[in-house]
Amino acid sequence: MIGGRYINDYDIETSLFSKLILFSLPLIASGILQLLFHAADIIVVGRFAGANSMAAVGSTTALVNLLTNFFIGISIGASVVLGHCIGARNYAKSQQAVQTAMVTALVCGVFVMTIGLFLSPLMLKWMDTPKEVIDLSTLYLRIYFC
Repeated sequence: MIGGRYINDYDIETSLFSKLILFSLPLIASGILQLLFHAADIIVVGRFAGANSMAAVGSTTALVNLLTNFFIGISIGASVVLGHCIGARNYAKSQQAVQTAMVTALVCGVFVMTIGLFLSPLMLKWMDTPKEVIDLSTLYLRIYFC
């Protein structure tokens, strides 16, 4: 009994389900925007630079999506921690959580950029990128890491 009324399992599940749907909408939107970004990139490169350049951009899509989703995951984790702090009305901890998330994002970003600049050719070889486009793929991936 909460607030003078009984709550059954259906009320709790409905409430949780609607919250999960609302929470997932920004994730779905970010995935759609990411797909549209890659589609636009491939269209522009294919129109102005040729088939090999388009293949180079297309061959990096999986790796770029992996990295993007890695940082989305970090931000979701940070928002959960921040939500707990704000829910507990611990504003000093929430400020600390925001600062920690920003520092973590900055450090991870610099680390991933540095590793990516040096290991782009190796990562593309691991992904079995065709030899005729590996140089263009490496260039595109390095630009993306920067």
